[in-house]
Amino acid sequence: HKRSKKCWEDKNECLRYDLFYVIFLKINKKNNLCDKIFKEINIQDRSDIQSLNLNWTYYYFTKLVVEGPKNDIIKIFNQYKSKIYIKILNKETSFKIRKYYNL
Repeated sequence: HKRSKKCWEDKNECLRYDLFYVIFLKINKKNNLCDKIFKEINIQDRSDIQSLNLNWTYYYFTKLVVEGPKNDIIKIFNQYKSKIYIKILNKETSFKIRKYYNL
């Protein structure tokens, strides 16, 4: 995997791209590819310590969009919610995406 050899900023950007790509796949009803890519994402291996909380926020936001409003996901998401993105990446936004795209 070529991305793993890049500097930590690039690794974080690639990780976030992959997470939003998973949402894109879900919206476009490409569920098999969405599930496959999402299962392959490893936050621990692809994050630096400074961005770990933010990357977990992205991950659980993506999980809420892909899997829906499950209480266990919401509970964990609330633990990792990055204060920087609290107004953008929140459970209500993930629910709106699911509703708008009929997921």
